[in-house]
Amino acid sequence: MKQLIDEAVKKAFGHTEWHIEGPLSGGASGSQLFKIIIADNHYVARFDDPGSPHHNLEQAYHAMHAAAHHQLAPQVYYADAKQGVVLMQFIASPPINMAKFIEPDYMQAFVKFIRDLHSCSPFQIGLSIFEKTDFFHQLISPALQSADLITKSLQIKNQLAPFLSDPEDIKPSHCDINPANLLHDGHRFWLIDWHAASQENFYFDLACCANFFYFYHEPAALQFLTAYLGRKPSAQEERKYNFMRIVAFIYYGIIAIYLSSLKNTALISPETVAALPPYAEFMQRIGQGKENMSDAETMQRFGFVLLKTAGKLYDQIISNE
Repeated sequence: MKQLIDEAVKKAFGHTEWHIEGPLSGGASGSQLFKIIIADNHYVARFDDPGSPHHNLEQAYHAMHAAAHHQLAPQVYYADAKQGVVLMQFIASPPINMAKFIEPDYMQAFVKFIRDLHSCSPFQIGLSIFEKTDFFHQLISPALQSADLITKSLQIKNQLAPFLSDPEDIKPSHCDINPANLLHDGHRFWLIDWHAASQENFYFDLACCANFFYFYHEPAALQFLTAYLGRKPSAQEERKYNFMRIVAFIYYGIIAIYLSSLKNTALISPETVAALPPYAEFMQRIGQGKENMSDAETMQRFGFVLLKTAGKLYDQIISNE
């Protein structure tokens, strides 16, 4: 690791004098991040596994460079996809204040940031969100795959896929916008962790914003879509938005269950699944520190909360049509 940082610092700044201040949280991507000091300035050294089947680092680093060029991501000083090392700008950001996202000015700033992302220079084409869902689904055990809620969720995903496959909706997308990947330095937003980024249906980014930042205030979720479009959405646009929110719940639900399975977690009982709290309540419990997301069973419970939410929203939409 030291040799890789030496090489990155030398190529970026022409010298090798640096030291590590401490580790940073790498989130669910599995990356190792360190805050380092070079000439009294702070930077981030990031290490990714170039052999991981879960990520295409060439694709991810291409998107990261493009986003940084548009000041949507921290500046990249050095990146080597073959070695899996990145040296980038350190952004000082306090924890995201979820309550601010419903404030009109804050929402408008957030919306502009997402629109700027979707107007970015094109990213590389990768697996679609539907293909990614299938990929992670195939990684879990047959016992988990056959669980009723997982089976139903995959059926819903397959039913919605044709409606959400309009080529006109494909734009540069981060594909993992959540509070862990969004920074705000007091003046502007920044996105980090570009592992999932690609040319994708932009409604998926919008769905992530709705599900992760407006889960506690459903009217604001529709206001967010209106603000993004700059006008009242058409019936078809609102339908795409709501359908993609279902797909996002399913995608993250399958990933959460996959992550829990890495620790050989036993499948929770149908009774436990039935008694799980609503999504908004579970998210509030996470924010209050009442749910430990590093615990494998909690992660599996969260996955089933997401799948239950997807099914409920799907049933609501279908029953109203």
